Amino acid sequence: MKRQLFALLIASVVALAAMPSVTAQSPTEIMTDEHIQRIKANCTSATQILQRIHVNDAPQRVDRGQVYDLISSKLMARLNSRLALNKLDGSSLVSITSKYDESLTAFRASYIAYDDQVTEALKIDCHKQPVAFYDAVAKARERRVEVNTHAVALVRYVQDYGKAFDAFKVQYATAPQEQNE
Repeated sequence: MKRQLFALLIASVVALAAMPSVTAQSPTEIMTDEHIQRIKANCTSATQILQRIHVNDAPQRVDRGQVYDLISSKLMARLNSRLALNKLDGSSLVSITSKYDESLTAFRASYIAYDDQVTEALKIDCHKQPVAFYDAVAKARERRVEVNTHAVALVRYVQDYGKAFDAFKVQYATAPQEQNE
């Protein structure tokens, strides 16, 4: 059972690390008439691309969310409970789990904010309001960066948990030998 959970942990980390992440650039330029005309000219294709991104992000978020939940509830929480029931010191694992759960909550909130922002951008008619559309898309990019930041943090906490578990195993394996001497 422990080997299966550990294999699940490793597989999850590898799968999450392989998922694409997106970075965004902050709009630092002043809107020129030329830029506004480009937005209007590319309005239809930009809206279609944004709709595709919006549709494709939903299942990916669900898949990631399920994996993150599984790691927390099926792996971390169960192992921490076992250690506590056996009166073993798993405080470092519990601490990492707590940080992981906080980051998971932040991931969910940031994804909702991102999804809401994309929805808002899609409601704007970029032919009539190109600057508002541009600003809404820029905000959506910023929100997507926040989602990615939390996803990266979750992967880091899983890696930290794995290292702490390895350290615990070493400590636990050597503890009975030291008591016998």
